[in-house]
Amino acid sequence: MPYVHVHLLEGRDDATKAELARRLTEVVCEVAAVSPESVWVRLDEMRPTDFAVAGKPKSASGDLPATSA
Repeated sequence: MPYVHVHLLEGRDDATKAELARRLTEVVCEVAAVSPESVWVRLDEMRPTDFAVAGKPKSASGDLPATSA
């Protein structure tokens, strides 16, 4: 059972996350020769203030995903 765990910054809408899970599943099935039913995908969202690069919070970088309304 392949298990894909993705950490991403919050702010993407449900449709985008569903598409990500669908496409990850397709790739895992193709590469690992498994059925879609055996692939688990977990998406964990992080607040930008809880993640930093080069010692700077991502909230300060200005390159956050657009938040859907």
